[in-house]
Amino acid sequence: ARLVHVVLALVLGVGAVVIGVELNDREAAAAHHAEQRERATSIEASLTYAQENAGDTPASGAILPEKTQNALDTATTTLIEIAGAGGDDTAELAGIGQLISRYTEALAAGEPAQAKQILDGDLLPAVRQLQATHSAVASTVVAWWMWLVPVGAWLAVATIVGIAWYTARASRRVVNIGLAV
Repeated sequence: ARLVHVVLALVLGVGAVVIGVELNDREAAAAHHAEQRERATSIEASLTYAQENAGDTPASGAILPEKTQNALDTATTTLIEIAGAGGDDTAELAGIGQLISRYTEALAAGEPAQAKQILDGDLLPAVRQLQATHSAVASTVVAWWMWLVPVGAWLAVATIVGIAWYTARASRRVVNIGLAV
């Protein structure tokens, strides 16, 4: 009975440590990706704001309106923050950066129709894909094997109660005090 108790305690202890470490890693990754998703959402909002204010865009070669320029600067800065925070999506970020540059050039060239086409056809879908990627990782569910420790703990409780009952019956006691404690 003691040997079974010790083995159960060791198995549950090791399982709890392994799952605790894994859950800690998953929580850190989820927090990172949730923050990255917020940044990607900020890029989308800045680009949408820039487009809304692009109606005031002057002819080719003129300076962009201040609101539009500020929104584009915010989108670019946020993209740099995403890249600086690390991750495995550098090619995707580089593509979005190039699209922002093409979009800005089209606005500066006095071609709002082409700029809108770049924004709606390529840029916003790329940013939304970035959001979806980070969202998927941030909301990753618990792996099936992580449920082994709680289920194993309840099975261990049942085993311990069974052992205590059997030992008490074999020793002709109502309760085996040592095993119960």
